[in-house]
Amino acid sequence: PHSDSCILTPDYLSSYDMCQFRMPGQTGDRISEKEFRCRQVMMKATIEILSGPQDGKEILIADIANIGRDEQNEVSLPTDRYVSRRHAVVRREEGQYVLEDLGSTNGSFVDDRRVTGLISISNGQVFKIGRTLLRILYR
Repeated sequence: PHSDSCILTPDYLSSYDMCQFRMPGQTGDRISEKEFRCRQVMMKATIEILSGPQDGKEILIADIANIGRDEQNEVSLPTDRYVSRRHAVVRREEGQYVLEDLGSTNGSFVDDRRVTGLISISNGQVFKIGRTLLRILYR
């Protein structure tokens, strides 16, 4: 049965439905494929700023967040002069979040490595945009 709703009912679940589907980083009991798909749809994340004048600020994101110096970005870093107006983007793809540098002058970094193309960022991962440290937290 297909449903756009994420409500799980015990009568739907069968031994066949209990699979190896897990959220990234999840441990514990197995969940049904339906619940896994619902969690993917409902998945959100928070980007936490870890340095600079906005240290401690958290921005809730759903599918996409543009990061840059421009105030129009979902994650705006207007005081970091090493950040481009449109510096990078974090977006959800296939149940995880990825970071893409948008051709910025000073680059984006994960684990002290410059990002080229798309790179997966896991729950709790710290990354650097300009001179600002940020962390993604899956919700």
